Amino acid sequence: NLVFHLKNNGISYQLNRVDTWKKESDLIKNHADAKIQKDDEKLVADQTTIYRLDINWLNANINAEVTKQKPLDGFNNYYLENCPNGALNVKSYQQITYQNIYEGIDLKWYEKDGHLEYDYLVSAGADYKQIQLEIKGSDKITLNNKGELIYKTPLGDIIEQAPLVKQNGKTLKSKWIIKNNVLSFEIENINKSEAFIIDPVVRLWGTYYGGFGEDLGYSCATDAFGNVYMSGKTDTPSGTSIATSGSHQSSNGGGMNDAFLVKFNSAGIRQWGTYYGGNGDQVGSSCATDASGNVYMAGRTNTQSGSSITSLSSHQSAFGGGFSDAFLVKFNSAGIRQWGTYYGGSGLDFGASCATDVTGNVYMAGITDIPSGTSIATSGSHQSAFGGGDDAFLVKFNECLSPTITVNSGVICAGESFTINPTGANTYSIQGGNAVVSPSISTTYTVIGTSAAGCLSQAVATSSLTVNQCVGISNQNMGIGGVSIYPNPNNGEFTIELLSINNTYITITNVLGQIIKTQKAELINQINLNLFDKGIYFISVMDNNQSVYSGSIIKE
Repeated sequence: NLVFHLKNNGISYQLNRVDTWKKESDLIKNHADAKIQKDDEKLVADQTTIYRLDINWLNANINAEVTKQKPLDGFNNYYLENCPNGALNVKSYQQITYQNIYEGIDLKWYEKDGHLEYDYLVSAGADYKQIQLEIKGSDKITLNNKGELIYKTPLGDIIEQAPLVKQNGKTLKSKWIIKNNVLSFEIENINKSEAFIIDPVVRLWGTYYGGFGEDLGYSCATDAFGNVYMSGKTDTPSGTSIATSGSHQSSNGGGMNDAFLVKFNSAGIRQWGTYYGGNGDQVGSSCATDASGNVYMAGRTNTQSGSSITSLSSHQSAFGGGFSDAFLVKFNSAGIRQWGTYYGGSGLDFGASCATDVTGNVYMAGITDIPSGTSIATSGSHQSAFGGGDDAFLVKFNECLSPTITVNSGVICAGESFTINPTGANTYSIQGGNAVVSPSISTTYTVIGTSAAGCLSQAVATSSLTVNQCVGISNQNMGIGGVSIYPNPNNGEFTIELLSINNTYITITNVLGQIIKTQKAELINQINLNLFDKGIYFISVMDNNQSVYSGSIIKE
């Protein structure tokens, strides 16, 4: 956290860090009347480090008049140990101005879009080089390649942007000058006969991100709309420090670490955050955005099942079977997962980085020790064979992960209907337009799937339907092995009647050859197939391991 204190001779930046935490119940455990359930215990700060950085205005007018503008509603009362009567009815303002802080120069402080900003208002004829800022409490003062000023402290960096100087509607080239621990400005092509404004911006924002576990941020990315994303890993198990309410995954998946992904807007206000992982160990090592505002995260996982990593119709829906797999996941700008996939085989696979291009493709780089197979390299690629030791890998996906669909096939009798039931995508296009078909001859139907993200399946699935010209066995037919089956066709309940039995067994199989029922025969046998689907079933009667009858029935 960063707190600002304005004084008559400068400003102080106060940084705060919580070093240790304790359970709330520890604070009142000595109270006889304290009744706290374990589930209600909260963590509160136990030990805190506070650090202060002072910026003093050298040779400034310490008696400058301070004007207050844009008052806020209400007031505050402050009570401190060294001020027992309190400071009462304290008003708050959105803007204050130090009048004539230097000769001909005013200093205005104000809030803009949640940021602290200040302007030096230099009057015509005034010398801006009067402005000298002495820094106390910074371990080191440096400039980065953007011209931003960086104060290094034991609790983190404070950043001020490069100065922005405007005169008569024009922006003048300017920069910070550092001499020992004193700062000043250098401005080119200034017209001293006209007023101008020096407008440095104090660091836009900075934030901790984590709970009471170990939380590590590994990568960040920005989009075209000014949002910023961060990915990493966490073992904080729950709460809103990592995931927002209603997010894709609001708590740890149950393993050692989960990956996390969080989005902030340009003002540093969190838009959403989510865990990403299952009951294994996950790391979100990289994130990247595309031109449409989608965000991708790459990493590694050893979660071996479930939908926490992979989505419906993904490139690789099952864990590869080794120590870990890489993973790649796509979210839209609202934090809704579009797809997710494993990427790996029987070894150790790690997704280390991801990137996008202007046409919507996404790339992932990483390491692998898988010696063979197509789980990493495609046929005809630059290097399709493992080189030994650990190899790098690079993979390219299009914007859509094309779904892989499967579809059922079957056998029916002429005149019956059959339902084509594809899986693996969100919607389907079936040859002929209907999922329920009733062909008169054996037919193959083609099926194309579309994912929830609008991606078409690259391969066409086929449903093969065999049509038999089924003729039922006549009722009371004792001509074949002394066996009678009736009624046939039936609704699943029928009778098998035998002339004689001698260690006789009845076996019923489906069209796939799977045995669905076996029973020792009586002279009259009531059979019930109500738990099974409509279709053709085959009857076999064995007498002392010798076949005495083979036939079929139709369940309508």
